[in-house]
Amino acid sequence: MSRCRPPTSVPQHKFVTCQHGCAGARQGARAQDWRADSSECCGANPAPRLAGLPGSTRARPPGIINRTLPRLAATALLVVSFGLPALAGGTDLPAPLVPFKAEYRVTNGTIRAGHTRISLQPDAQGWRYESVTEAEGLFSLFVDGPATERTILEPHDGALRPLEYDHLEADGDRTVVRFDWEAGRAHIRTPDGERNLPLAPDTRDPFSAILAIMQAAAAGRDHVAFPGINDKGKPDPLRFERMGTERIKVPFGTFDAVRVRRIRDDKRSTVTWLAPRIGWIPVQIEQRKKGDLVARLELIALDGERAEPTSQPSAR
Repeated sequence: MSRCRPPTSVPQHKFVTCQHGCAGARQGARAQDWRADSSECCGANPAPRLAGLPGSTRARPPGIINRTLPRLAATALLVVSFGLPALAGGTDLPAPLVPFKAEYRVTNGTIRAGHTRISLQPDAQGWRYESVTEAEGLFSLFVDGPATERTILEPHDGALRPLEYDHLEADGDRTVVRFDWEAGRAHIRTPDGERNLPLAPDTRDPFSAILAIMQAAAAGRDHVAFPGINDKGKPDPLRFERMGTERIKVPFGTFDAVRVRRIRDDKRSTVTWLAPRIGWIPVQIEQRKKGDLVARLELIALDGERAEPTSQPSAR
């Protein structure tokens, strides 16, 4: 399938589209490295670790599309086969997904705690969806290293389904889930040992579930639900609802975004803002507990294009 070609020069902070508004035009706009620039941290008022982040006493930076749906957002019982046709070729991405590299700042609304890099890129087995979260400043004193989440996926029935989910927390705990679709079981390895679980059709991990939500939002679905296995290797149904559209301002720009909320039975809440103009990629993710903001991810760079450094994050 042919892609529209972007202009030869890319205006800074602008998402490049063709005359059709084609998201694929972004593919040619990667002019710079997308790694974090440590000088971008506001550096104002160093503070102790964020209270209330999920987990132990260590400060664990959230991953995108969260342990809930991406793990900050991220993340998914209705149908995952949303009726969207796959592109020609066995390993091509189903519409409207496109490969991307994005970077987010992580804050609690006032204090910057780190940054998260998320990418969807080709892999030998199909596609690799990956998140790396690194703490900054004093927050880095409370963790042993970056927190990572990675899912290897394959195209299947107009969507992507997971083959392996690997979650390494900043404190060293690791969960690996291998999806054996032929045998109908998931093999799970956690710090507590190994076990198998029956694998229901359309089961998703909590991280890559956001990709299915991006497809559902693009198709205009209001509710999405499917079986899930969480980042502790336990069954955890994933349910999401569309909450409408709103204009939202993040460091990378201002977007008309679709707001999606994960429906949970506990006191946690995860909301993700998806921007159609840039291929339904999340521009912001928030996690709250008992109504209080725990963590916020805001888009600061996409495919090499960066926003201007900003001072304090907004305490919305």
